[in-house]
Amino acid sequence: MKRITIHNPCNLDVGPISATFLGGDHRDLKFGDEVQLVDPNDQDLLFAEVLNVWEGPLAHIPAMLLEASNDPLQRTFAGVHMHLVARRTEQDIKIDQESIVTTLMLRPKQSTLIRPTMNDLKRMQS
Repeated sequence: MKRITIHNPCNLDVGPISATFLGGDHRDLKFGDEVQLVDPNDQDLLFAEVLNVWEGPLAHIPAMLLEASNDPLQRTFAGVHMHLVARRTEQDIKIDQESIVTTLMLRPKQSTLIRPTMNDLKRMQS
């Protein structure tokens, strides 16, 4: 099972979410694959099912995929561009409109939640 790092992991329990990554590292995933989402500290978050994989130039990401981002800061073209620039591993890599990105549409699997979110904790206290 593939482990995928999600930066700013919020809104993971609201339904289908999307996440955008620089390059084509996740192009091998397909509909129905199960992935494990982890935070930047490699702490387990939850398991998710792949609903769709989109790959292409940054400028061509469908707005519908950006609007479903788990991170509210990445729900616009400018926001996802800023995120990719901040997360690049090599400073000499230029990220522009023609940079190839991969966007995953994921469905969190509620029954396999490893670490509860704040919303889960609030529901348990109620």
